[in-house]
Amino acid sequence: MKPDPTIWDWPLRLWHWALAGFIVFSLYSGLVCDIGLLEWRQRSGLVLFGLPLGAVAIQIGAISAKSAMASAWVAKWSMWVTSPRTVCSWLLLARVGIV
Repeated sequence: MKPDPTIWDWPLRLWHWALAGFIVFSLYSGLVCDIGLLEWRQRSGLVLFGLPLGAVAIQIGAISAKSAMASAWVAKWSMWVTSPRTVCSWLLLARVGIV
């Protein structure tokens, strides 16, 4: 069976495009100095604060739950996540001086 060549799945792409869009809008609304955009700029800031928090929460949920649906949803994100056991073994090896 051939491995999937897709590097980023669609939820990750959507997350990155949303992040980029809200950053651009925040920069634009800050540079224009239009008081009418102030409320939208505040909302954009809240979304920019919430996007990374949501991504971390989803990743933690996928790791702890190990459910098929959550794991499939963040399948590409799991490539950079390491288990606590692996991190502890790395720290132990670093402490001993092997790594």
